[in-house]
Amino acid sequence: MSAEALAASKWQDRREAWESITNAADAETLTTHLAKETNGAVLDAALDAVARVAAPELAPALPYVVQKGLANARGATQRRGLRAVVALQQVAPSETTDALVDGITTSKNARGPSACAKALTTECAPSTAWLSSHSDRLATAVAKLASAANGDARKAAVDLAVAVDDPVVFQKLPENAKKAVAKLRGNTPPPPPPPEAGPPPPPGSPPKRVTIKAPPRKAPSPEKGDDLLAALARRNITPPFDAAFQGKWDARREKLEAVASVARACSGDGEALALAVAAACEAEPHAAVAKAAISACASVAGVAGVVGRRALVVALLPRLRDAKLASQASQALNDVSTIQPEVVFDDATVRAATDALAAGAKRRLPPQGRACGFRWASSAFAASSKAPPLSTKAWAALCAADCSDAHGPLRAAARDALSALCQRPRADVKSALQMLDAKTRAKVLERKEPQKPAAAPKRKPPPPKPQEVVVWPPPHITERTGTIAACDLAPTSLRATLRAPSEQRRAKALAELLKRAAGPGGGLDAREADADRVLRELRPLVGDARASLRAPACDCAAAWLDRVRNRDDARKLAAKTGLVVEAAAAVVDAGALTAYRAAALRLLQSCCGKRCASDDALVIDENGAKAMAKALQNASGAGAVALLTWLAKHADACDIGDALASPLITRLYDKARAPKDAALECVTALVQKGALDRSALETALDAAPIVGRRVVAQLLEGVFREASPIKVVKRVPQASPLPAAFDFGVADDASTPVVEAASPTEAFAAIEAAIDNGDRPALRAAAAAAAAFDASTFTRDTCGGAMRAAIAGARFAERDAAARASLDEVARKTALEAPRSSAIAAALDLLRGAPDRVVANHLARLLTLGLRDPAWGRALDARKGDALVACAEVFDSVSAEAPSLALDAAKTVAASAVDRIGSDAVIALSGAAEDSPLACLVRALAGAPPLMNVETSSPEQKPLAGVSDDVAALRRRAAAARASLGSARSVPDSAGKDRIAALRTRLAVAARTPAVAE
Repeated sequence: MSAEALAASKWQDRREAWESITNAADAETLTTHLAKETNGAVLDAALDAVARVAAPELAPALPYVVQKGLANARGATQRRGLRAVVALQQVAPSETTDALVDGITTSKNARGPSACAKALTTECAPSTAWLSSHSDRLATAVAKLASAANGDARKAAVDLAVAVDDPVVFQKLPENAKKAVAKLRGNTPPPPPPPEAGPPPPPGSPPKRVTIKAPPRKAPSPEKGDDLLAALARRNITPPFDAAFQGKWDARREKLEAVASVARACSGDGEALALAVAAACEAEPHAAVAKAAISACASVAGVAGVVGRRALVVALLPRLRDAKLASQASQALNDVSTIQPEVVFDDATVRAATDALAAGAKRRLPPQGRACGFRWASSAFAASSKAPPLSTKAWAALCAADCSDAHGPLRAAARDALSALCQRPRADVKSALQMLDAKTRAKVLERKEPQKPAAAPKRKPPPPKPQEVVVWPPPHITERTGTIAACDLAPTSLRATLRAPSEQRRAKALAELLKRAAGPGGGLDAREADADRVLRELRPLVGDARASLRAPACDCAAAWLDRVRNRDDARKLAAKTGLVVEAAAAVVDAGALTAYRAAALRLLQSCCGKRCASDDALVIDENGAKAMAKALQNASGAGAVALLTWLAKHADACDIGDALASPLITRLYDKARAPKDAALECVTALVQKGALDRSALETALDAAPIVGRRVVAQLLEGVFREASPIKVVKRVPQASPLPAAFDFGVADDASTPVVEAASPTEAFAAIEAAIDNGDRPALRAAAAAAAAFDASTFTRDTCGGAMRAAIAGARFAERDAAARASLDEVARKTALEAPRSSAIAAALDLLRGAPDRVVANHLARLLTLGLRDPAWGRALDARKGDALVACAEVFDSVSAEAPSLALDAAKTVAASAVDRIGSDAVIALSGAAEDSPLACLVRALAGAPPLMNVETSSPEQKPLAGVSDDVAALRRRAAAARASLGSARSVPDSAGKDRIAALRTRLAVAARTPAVAE
């Protein structure tokens, strides 16, 4: 034997090498290769070799003999491992006992601890000398084994404790293990002796009274009606559930069986548990564990949500493949569809059904499995109230493909399912019916009429019982005195009905609970456990996909919270149970009707501490803000508008709104007008009330997408400017506190002089004078006086003076924050509050004067602000022509030979005016002649024919004086296109369209660009 033979690549060679071993001369090599061996046949030969050449030198191999042999799942290998351990026990007893005790505590195999304990109990019993020095170690191992979840392991621990009969081991055992040990030893205490009879009663005495005591009533199971997480925690199953169903197969089966026994009788949010169970069921390869997983799927369906039930159906459909599990999987599918029949038409369900039932699918089920699938689908079709057309067509195609199959049960199930689908609109199943032959189609379409029962004699119906009508929301608040127990308002039977599979039973339970909660009586104490449990029962119904259950559930939850005496406790209770999150999500639900959304808004109001029809203070705390932020993050449509409008209305009740910054910025990016306006109104209200900080909004804006960030930043600037406007306060110089004898005429520079200006023109003149004199205090006073005037009365000349004064003053007072703020206010009023046509005309006048680059940049910014404001469009609609007159003057006075910012700005204004009111109105308002440069540009932009012949063959003839060469080329191309088409109002060709697009792109950029050569 050589080390190379033990490490050969072929397992046959390694087996022969182990079989040829006759001594333990090289024990280290044997131990090394035994630890690395994985092949079963070679491992059997290795264990036989260890038993054959057992020697003290092989003691280091004991852990691998125990792990790979004694704890092996294969019976033959386990017996060989036991023989090897017994052989080593004879040559190295102490080391063998140490290895077996270590195997009890550290074995990674589920069978390892019990196998080691059985070996110590029988063939490898520890010696007395070893027990005297290692009894504590053995006691610790046996106590750990006695507390295991496996029954075989606990029995092996009890047997070992009886076999060693050591007091130290017995004292460390759990109480139940001690009882079992005492019972096996025969130390069970004898029953108490019967009472002594005594002397007989004298004759004539009354008979002795005998009291028969009834046996004590069995205590109810603590898991019935209990919280789901608490019940699972008692079974050692805690979140996260994704890692709970891993490990050895028997441990997985034990946990899934615990879930199956607990989940059906508990309440709470089991969405995460349902997803974990579905994943375990779908990926489980062991048959016994798969059976337990299917039972767990059926049990958690009642506590799962829409996403969880969808995952359960997707996991259960492939389990119909196994004939032994098909009936159980079919029953589990029926349990899920009984709770939510609409799940059969879900997109994920249709995809899973296509993979399992469609012809040609790689994972198609056998005929018996497909028959079970169609039978389940048929029952779900009949119970579902909604059926999307696309899902109906997909199911109909799957059914029609198997309606003529040779397998009888499959053929009958497919026809029944297609017949159930035929009760839907015929257009959805028309194409599937056309795939069938006439005979099969007739069998599918024929409907058996149910036999009518024999006519019974008519009886007079009893008079209807008067039903108490519950008015909710109440018209006025009900004053409550005293306290009522939550279990009296919502008994256990009523709470259990809220989890009933039938939708009608749950609706009746909700109506009964609303009548009880809104009825007379005392208030609720939020510290009761039942108060918490009722809200946890209502939470999944508030988010139920069926709107018929959602509105009553919202009303019930609101009435329950309104009954709590302390409003702060009510808010904390709503946050603790997660009801405020479900309420906000129900408000923004896109599929909810207006009435259902109103019920969700009432519930959200109750979660914030305000009772219906009361004057309670509404408080939106951090939990409420986070819940609304989570709901708004992906909201859209009318639901988002409703929640944003409600939040803006109650902005004064919000304490901390920084959590709302990110979703509000997201909604400001919305392309739809209504959510965007509602979000802007909400931001404005929160900023004005001080609930939303500027830094939080800026941080959220930095994390938002780059595209569109500039527009949102401008909206936020407007919000901040409106929330904290600049107020000009005139300061009056204070008299010197010194006596006249000590006043040496020191100038009081701390006081700001007051400038009295009767008109804006005087204020602007005072600004220019202060700039010329270099007097900063005077500039500050003049700027404050100018900012105080109403800009709506400014004319074209006044706007020009305001722009000149603001730009010049800003350049002069770079380090004077007060003066710059006042001058910025003057510029803002001129650009946004003055008559828009006059402000744009003033900017064009200043640009026509060829200012320097800094001033031109300032004017370009002011002009951009004016053109982007909707007031510019309203000014054009009102036919205000100052800006267009200024455009005509620019075109007449500025040459097109050299690039000019004024000319580009005039082109931009003219292009926006043409888009708004058309070319004819622009020419009429500007007062330009038909052969003027402005008229030529406007006609070219609008694609209209010229009203005069234009010759451009000679370079000296320039009828388009003031218009750049690209516009002239555009006119010539447009004229050639009209001449070729022979139409006076023809559409430009593709080249002309490209030129128009290029021109509009160029005009939109207010910058200097060279003329494009023809």
